[in-house]
Amino acid sequence: MGFKPEQIQDSLVDRTGNTGSAQAFMMLASALAAAKPGETILWANFGSGSDTLLLTVSSEIERRGNSSVTGLTLEAGKELSYQKYLAFRGFVQTPQELIRLFPSASVMWRTRKWSAALHGSKCNVCGLITFPIQRVCYSCKSRDNFEEFPLSDKKGKVFSYSLDNLAGGPNPPTIQTIVETEVGARIYCLMTDCEPEEIKIGAPVEMTYRRFHEEAGFYNYYWKCRPMGT
Repeated sequence: MGFKPEQIQDSLVDRTGNTGSAQAFMMLASALAAAKPGETILWANFGSGSDTLLLTVSSEIERRGNSSVTGLTLEAGKELSYQKYLAFRGFVQTPQELIRLFPSASVMWRTRKWSAALHGSKCNVCGLITFPIQRVCYSCKSRDNFEEFPLSDKKGKVFSYSLDNLAGGPNPPTIQTIVETEVGARIYCLMTDCEPEEIKIGAPVEMTYRRFHEEAGFYNYYWKCRPMGT
């Protein structure tokens, strides 16, 4: 088709291996990590059918932050030990979490605005932003006078954390964190993609949507935080 070598996206195979159906999407994410407004991306995928998309990069790409696909590979300098690999894949038995919530479609529907979309509430009277969504503002006490406020793209810092060696799971200790976002709202969540000795109060973090646990044949997802740039 007349493309120059520098226009062909790296397949990432030498760093991630063959990830199957995810490969094309990882290549697209890698291309978007370096894309500039106005550029055009031709994305094609085949195997039991084919898909082709022609994408134009808009100015919204400048909000992407510092994340990259290569940050999830060995280039990040963090190798996964064989023991942890076996634990994550469920090949060896590990202590179960002491508290494990069972999946509930009705609960997920009721809490979808904050548990899935990570929306907080912004008081229309005093402007206080809180998480999760609160019907009553705990600052000015106004009731049902708020608007939803998205927090998934907001950066933050570690306000407080604890290391729980008794919680169980495949990768102890569990890092329980309180994140103070750049807009003031605080979020309680678990931290991922880091080692316990790397955590510092005030360290910059961002939110990421991850698989939380598996129960009754369902994969449960929720928001975690991770160090910026990983």
